[in-house]
Amino acid sequence: MNERFFGLPQEKRLRMLNAGYRVFSTHSYKKAPMREIADAAGISKPLLFHYFGNKQALYLYLWEYAMDAALQALARRRVDQASDLFDLLERTLNAKCEVMAKHPHMTAFTLRAYYEQEPSICAPIREDFAKHAREGLRLFRAAAKSTPLREQMDIELFYKEVIWASDGFMRTAVQAGTPDPEIVRRDFGRLIAQWRDAYTPESEG
Repeated sequence: MNERFFGLPQEKRLRMLNAGYRVFSTHSYKKAPMREIADAAGISKPLLFHYFGNKQALYLYLWEYAMDAALQALARRRVDQASDLFDLLERTLNAKCEVMAKHPHMTAFTLRAYYEQEPSICAPIREDFAKHAREGLRLFRAAAKSTPLREQMDIELFYKEVIWASDGFMRTAVQAGTPDPEIVRRDFGRLIAQWRDAYTPESEG
């Protein structure tokens, strides 16, 4: 990718990125037209290729940028300093909503990207996703140690439950249109509260 991209004004860079997220979130990798991305970004198609070289480079950069944006938001929310497991989930939710407000189509892009079958991009994306999932499980286990939970709770199964619920929740939200971060924060926050009620000792008996 051309280093001149990083010398552009931030507003222009964000416009190109958000155009890429929007188009790739509604088309498979092969069928996503670079012309449509260029038009949405307000630049020419040759200029888009000038900055990114080819479609594969653009797609993988969008994935990398999305992962970096998520990590930076998690750091700002001090997720690694959560007081307990449910505080960790709430901080993570707030971080995701923060990114969603800046990049409205990023969530739909990452959902589609994970299941993309194009060989040239699916391998690095799956590998990168697995790395982030392992780190997420590490933080989850660490937070669980300071959380009073029901006896014999399977922490790894609970982690999978959170991942499955998050995936299904966001797929439903995306299918209904561009997700509203505040509605996502409110509704998924209710689910976190329900988990707290269900899995802490106070709820037993």
